[in-house]
Amino acid sequence: MITVTLSSCASEKVKAEAKKANEGKDEYVWVYPTGSNIPVRVKKSQMTTPDEVTKQNQDALRELQQLKSAPPPDSQMAATSGR
Repeated sequence: MITVTLSSCASEKVKAEAKKANEGKDEYVWVYPTGSNIPVRVKKSQMTTPDEVTKQNQDALRELQQLKSAPPPDSQMAATSGR
């Protein structure tokens, strides 16, 4: 019974030491920058962006896509004049 108690304490100590050792290490991911086929190694903590910035980027992209998908002004005039 004593050996079981001692071994469980030792395993908890090992787990705690392993966790403490991993706290200082940063996780990295490979990211392909826009327009490049060469990956760059970036910290995961740098990958997160604030929600406000993400929303602004999405709104700007949506507006740009709507402008690009609209027909040019000349074709709208020709369609309404019957040409």
